[in-house]
Parts: sequence; structure tokens; C-alpha cells
Amino acid sequence: MKKRAAVCGIAFMISVCLLCGCRQTGNVKIQLSTLQDVLSWDGGVVWSTEKGVFVKDKKRVVSSPEPMPPSETMSVSAALEKCIFQDPFYEKEEGEENLLQYIEDGCLYYIRIFSSRYYELCSMDLGTFEETVLYANYSEAERKYDYLGLNDKTPLFKDERRDVSEALVRKFCIIGDTIYMMDEEVLYVMNRWTKYKKAVVDDLDSDTELVFMDSKIYYKNADGLLMEYDRESGEKKCLSDWMVQKLCYGGGGVLIQRMNGDLYRCCAGQEVEKLTVLPGQLIQGEEKYFYCLEGSGSKLVVYDAETLQPVDVIEGDNIWGVAEVSGGVVYYLEAEEESLVLRESDFLGE
Repeated sequence: MKKRAAVCGIAFMISVCLLCGCRQTGNVKIQLSTLQDVLSWDGGVVWSTEKGVFVKDKKRVVSSPEPMPPSETMSVSAALEKCIFQDPFYEKEEGEENLLQYIEDGCLYYIRIFSSRYYELCSMDLGTFEETVLYANYSEAERKYDYLGLNDKTPLFKDERRDVSEALVRKFCIIGDTIYMMDEEVLYVMNRWTKYKKAVVDDLDSDTELVFMDSKIYYKNADGLLMEYDRESGEKKCLSDWMVQKLCYGGGGVLIQRMNGDLYRCCAGQEVEKLTVLPGQLIQGEEKYFYCLEGSGSKLVVYDAETLQPVDVIEGDNIWGVAEVSGGVVYYLEAEEESLVLRESDFLGE
């Protein structure tokens, strides 16, 4: 009886794990770009520079003219003097790098890289700065051993686990209990709890964006063509016979720009549709708007995703990236003396 109960228990656990790995969440809209250095959410903005990652939370205000401790406040904007700029990663180790991925439901998702070998996939509650490590490709003992300069030897640790890929992960997202992660050219899927991991797409362009829209993933393959991967059936489909320059989510579908400037949109179950010709470079999109750079980064143009008409134009110098419109403000980065500086502009489109 005990043996039978044990077998039934194992079978139940396997069933639960399989169900967790296959469960998908509806209305998924996540986009992962090669360079995602500024992200916004309802409460503020997160951006990355050469000096670190910073957060401006509109709900955190300075209650007195006295300066805040360095560990809590990095700088205070004269224009927005009531907002506190914070660096939640101020205790990071030397050589540590944090790659921003996306924000969802008030949580920031990012990749922490320690060296050319070790990384963690993390989330952080932007209200409390509480961090959760979703996955790490090392054991604590292994990484500490490596940091002692003894990485030319092969330590044996009981809790050591080896990753399938030797390459660093550069993009990832989590949907339900499933983690999707990409290294140089391979997309993996992994159950968060069992850590079972397998490759599902192995012909990615190393610079591709990944757009997760409901049950589909859109990306560029190694030949630069637009591809669609069905997360439920595992089917791959080529959607273009021309090379893609950029793709992102926008206006209820996937926006795609060709090398010649032509802008297309792909919606689930429909053919790829040509929309217009953009005079600039598509860099980002969202539900209502998409953003383009013109004049070699001297002009940021915000387009209405439905009418395809420009609704705001921001003049700048070496504009690097842009976040979604948040609270009537457009947040963007400018490259200035080998660093990225956060800028903001009142949004004229509403």
C-alpha cells in the first residue's frame, strides 16, 4: 500500500508539473528589445545608465528639505523636486550588470549578470523593492568559488546544477509558470518550479526583438525574416519574404518595419498588412502609440497607432530610447558624454 501510495503521489506531482508548464495566460502582451534602457509604469519610470539602474517613483516624495541618505536618493530633479530618484541596486557587486526587460503589474523584470558565466533572472516589486530570483544558472557555492580566482579548477558541490546553455541569457519573460529565455540565437522554455528546460526555436537572429502576443511569439530568424511561433502547438510559420528591420507590439498587433521604411502590422489569424511608409526608424510601440526616431536621433515622433498620424514631436540630441507614455509624460533617454540621461516631455497627444 505504501509503495502504491508513493507511486500515485509521484504521478500526481508529475501531472501538476506538466500542467503548470503548459498553462498559458490570456491577453499576453510582452515585448523584449535588444536595448531596453528605459521603462515606465503607472507609478513612474525606470532607466539604466553606465552608472546603474535608477527608479523615479511618483508616489515617493521628499517630506522635508533635508537631503535623503545616499543609499536612498541619487539625485533630485529641479523640475520634479518632490520625486525621489532611487537606485535599488546600490549594493551590487563589482562588475555586476543588470539588463532591464519589461514591467508588468508593478514588477520590474531584469537579468543580473555577474561574469561571463553566471546570471540570474529576477523580478522586483517597484513598490517595495523586494527582489525575487526566478532562476539562476549556478549554485551559490560555485559562484563564490569562482570569485576567489579559482575558476581554472573544477569544484564539486552537492547543490551545483549545470545549465543547458553555456551562453548568457540576454532576454527573458515569465508567463504563468513558464519562463522563456533567449541566448545568442536559441529560445528556451523552462518550467519555473521543476527547472525542466528545452530549446524550442534555434534559428533566431541574435539582435531580434521578441513580441509575445497571446499564444504567439514573433521574431526575426537568422535570415532576417518575420517568424511566428505558436506556444501551444509548437508550430513555426514564416510570415514574410523580405527582411525585417524592427518589430514591436503596437495598436493591438505586431508592428514590423522593413529596411526600406515600409510599416506593416500583423494581427492574430490575419495576413501581414502594409500600413504606410515611415520617414524614420521605428523603435517602440504600445497599445495606443508607436515611436520613431528621425534625423539621426534629433527628433522623436509619437504616432497614433490607429490613425497612423503623428501626435507629438520632441526635439532632442542623440535620443537613445523611449518608454511608454505614462501620466501624460513621455520619458526618453539622450546620450550625453558617454552616459544616458533621462529626459521628460509633456505629452501633447491627449
